[in-house]
Amino acid sequence: MHALFSRVPSIDVTLYPRDCLHRDAHTVAGIVYDFLSEKLPFELWYTQTLAHEMRTCAGHHVLERRLAWLFGELSSYTVASVRGPLFQFLVHLLGTDKNIIVRCTALHATERLVGYEMREAEKAATLAKLRQGTAPAQPATPLVAWTPAHSHALFPLAFQLIHDLQTLQARQDALMAVGGIVTVLGGRLQPATAKVLMDGLQA
Repeated sequence: MHALFSRVPSIDVTLYPRDCLHRDAHTVAGIVYDFLSEKLPFELWYTQTLAHEMRTCAGHHVLERRLAWLFGELSSYTVASVRGPLFQFLVHLLGTDKNIIVRCTALHATERLVGYEMREAEKAATLAKLRQGTAPAQPATPLVAWTPAHSHALFPLAFQLIHDLQTLQARQDALMAVGGIVTVLGGRLQPATAKVLMDGLQA
């Protein structure tokens, strides 16, 4: 091993103090985020702070994007009582009058929230089956917060976003997010929503 490393030419690297600070700041931020997310009383934070920001952020692109990103990142810490308003807000942020980056962030956050909502529904259905002494089956329990109205509003806006994006990579990412939502919802999609999907794919 020593002989192998001795063949590697030496490289002069100058490391400035600001580089160390930048790296350490990112490390600390990651540790603090992991710690706080586990201790976060999301419902209290929502009622005391986030709900107000949601009502007053219109036209403030940075704040809208931050809220959308937060709801996606913290999807596993949300509770059923606030997920309905969160879904409605994210669909609102997909509107064509919004900044394109805000719309992309809202779409990906919606995918994460829908995924978490589905896992919660499956968990509740499985627990109910186990309590009844029967084998777990494919859950038919409706999602608590996600409604057919959300689906019917979301997908036309999502396909319009895909059309408005300029790069192939961005379009692929958005299309994958739509595909993830469709996969998660599965048989819960209403016939009317399925038609909207087919129209969007053919556009």
